[in-house]
Amino acid sequence: MRAKRWLAVLTAIALMFGSACFAGLWMNAIGRVSGWIGLPQYESQIPKLQWYGTLWESLAIALLFIAAFVLGLGRRVPLDDVPPAWSTLVVRFLVRVGLSIIGTLGFVFLLGFKFR
Repeated sequence: MRAKRWLAVLTAIALMFGSACFAGLWMNAIGRVSGWIGLPQYESQIPKLQWYGTLWESLAIALLFIAAFVLGLGRRVPLDDVPPAWSTLVVRFLVRVGLSIIGTLGFVFLLGFKFR
């Protein structure tokens, strides 16, 4: 692989790791909110924690799709190649999204085992 392709793959892996970190923070917020519901001493903190949960969820999903986009960068395209149809481009992007989801879930499990 060329240097640009390696850079794109390593950047995508870093984005998947970031997505896994935000997913872990999101799951932590969900656990805290569900554990604190009904406890009067934590009632004032629940809306703030729900806001953070929404933020972590949004960042995890956004980084997942950005990683899928970055995975497609750095590919060599011949000059005489016919541009693919839009359906081919959509399928390729969905495959990259699937790979990003698998990579992110792998990092989530690794982080779960590391910080358990």
